[in-house]
Amino acid sequence: PESAFEIITPTVKFSSKSAMPNLEVKYSADGLAYKTDYYLPLTITSTSAYQAAPERATLVVKVQLKNEYEKTYKSAFNVYNSRLSMTKAYSASKSVTSVANDVVQIQMVKNSTIAGMSSNAYTSSSALNNKYMRIKIIPTDNPEHYDIELIKITDMSSTNNSPSTLELIPGADSYYNSVREEFVLNYRFQYNGYWNEVTEIATSN
Repeated sequence: PESAFEIITPTVKFSSKSAMPNLEVKYSADGLAYKTDYYLPLTITSTSAYQAAPERATLVVKVQLKNEYEKTYKSAFNVYNSRLSMTKAYSASKSVTSVANDVVQIQMVKNSTIAGMSSNAYTSSSALNNKYMRIKIIPTDNPEHYDIELIKITDMSSTNNSPSTLELIPGADSYYNSVREEFVLNYRFQYNGYWNEVTEIATSN
């Protein structure tokens, strides 16, 4: 959208022995939406005698709106399954996606291996593959303990929507530590009538 950007330096100069001039572009977040890719074509329209090849006169810049929480996290899990009365440990790398200024989307189950989906018949099902959830971060006066709200996803495909029973574990503390850039999550969901309870610590790489 034309209202979402402004070219601050419309004239650029290639310094001696350099192929990287500086071009300043200012973007307005108000004109962009999260989870949407935008492309800004920049074309050289007037050049000096030492012009670039015509086929290289246009540069296409990909623009994405992200919030401060969108990073790659290293997650460690402890998962308790009530059917088996057993706890297991897992780890995974997760990429978080911005949904709004204060909301992120994160994958909770992948290929029956993350969040307690082991090979056991009571904890594994293709129906639980590749599930996602959203987290709303609510800043507080304590930067080491921002409140969070868990949001079940219902607007994706049935394969990716959150389990219908997904919730934060009552009485367990879940929060975001902005100093450590770390999520501490305690959530649970049912499979075949039994609870999988997950404690996940996701730390920014």
